[in-house]
Amino acid sequence: VADRLRGMPMRTKKMMLAGIFLSVFVYFRSFFNFFLAEDWEWIPLIDRLKFAEIYKIFLPQTLGGIPAGFWRPVIPFLFWINYRFGGLAPIGYHLTNFLFHLLTAVFVYKIGSRLSGKPTGAMAFLLFVVFPFHSEAVVWIDGRYDVVMAFAVISSFYWYLKKSGEKLH
Repeated sequence: VADRLRGMPMRTKKMMLAGIFLSVFVYFRSFFNFFLAEDWEWIPLIDRLKFAEIYKIFLPQTLGGIPAGFWRPVIPFLFWINYRFGGLAPIGYHLTNFLFHLLTAVFVYKIGSRLSGKPTGAMAFLLFVVFPFHSEAVVWIDGRYDVVMAFAVISSFYWYLKKSGEKLH
């Protein structure tokens, strides 16, 4: 990581740092929000699952033995981890969403840098972290589906570009 930072232009470093500080500034108040709407549906379901029953999250069409209508085991598993480490403290849930958002922004930077150069990647990073359309996914705990999906898709695209050797810049 240190070697990569050394090779990065100072202007790009400043833009990245500004993006991180700006995103913390924009989302900071949300870290202390309480649970909303559908968030309350997850907590009792996750609370009932003890460690020995964690496998139930990965059973199709159920969430801990309760019919769920769809199968998305990663999100309940992440909620379970949050609950086991932080209980009902919403800050852990909000920080998890924020970190997924920030990691996704890093991959946006990597893709932009790979395709158009580091200044363009830094600008894409800066726009991505503070774009208002992302706020619901970041501040709403149940919006974790969106931030985890965005992380999976964007990081996969980056790894595809890297593996294929595609570099337009």
